Amino acid sequence: MEEDIHGVYLSEAAKDALFFRSLTGHARDWYRANKDTLRSRSLETLGRRLKREFGNRLTRLQVCELVANEHKKPSETYHQFSLRLRAMAAATSPNGSETVESNNLALSGFLVNAWNRHTDALRMVVREDSDDPLREMDRAIRRLCALAKHHGALPVRSAQTFNTGKRKAPDSASRDRAPKAGKYNSSSDRKPNPGKITRKDYSNARCGECGEYGHTTGYHDTFVRRQQGSARAASSMVATMQQPVPTAPADSEEDDEQARTVVNEPI
Repeated sequence: MEEDIHGVYLSEAAKDALFFRSLTGHARDWYRANKDTLRSRSLETLGRRLKREFGNRLTRLQVCELVANEHKKPSETYHQFSLRLRAMAAATSPNGSETVESNNLALSGFLVNAWNRHTDALRMVVREDSDDPLREMDRAIRRLCALAKHHGALPVRSAQTFNTGKRKAPDSASRDRAPKAGKYNSSSDRKPNPGKITRKDYSNARCGECGEYGHTTGYHDTFVRRQQGSARAASSMVATMQQPVPTAPADSEEDDEQARTVVNEPI
């Protein structure tokens, strides 16, 4: 079966190419599984089947809320954002196509969320609820491009910072990079701290002197050395205390007499 579209006849192979190019995800899988019966039908019938299978399940109010709260992605231009809002707002129409009302809804969302800093400035030059909302949309896009001095798409690094407010985390290649000279990659490769004393574990050691666990023979040797040192210190202190304290010799009477004689001699 061939179908005439504005004077152009589409064969079944052309219909397959059209739908495989246009449909994505589950809709494409659905058409591929049923193409033997679907491609023989008219495009209007296929459109109704697609709408019934994958049509919008949201109410009009829910769609309006989604359009009003949709924000521009940093990687898309102002024009791309307007097209996305128009496609979302078209779900409010009965047949899913764009209307003046749906485009006015998209225009309202664009003025608020494209660049909220300039919402008031845009409303001064753009007319909402217009009979030609696409013309007003183009005017708003040109105004924003003039203010931003670009088309709205941010570079990759700026877009990442815009989304998260933080710098991008290092990728796996930078994390797996070999450490610099003098650096250590893991705790096992680190040099021990020379100022830190590592105590040995004697919990399973058995003493050859007393046969007890928890210490070695060196423990007794250390104890004996401490005892000997304490004994030597005590003996030295006792010997020091027993030594007589030296006193100055008393002056004799002869010395006193000689001293008085020397003083009384005339000069």
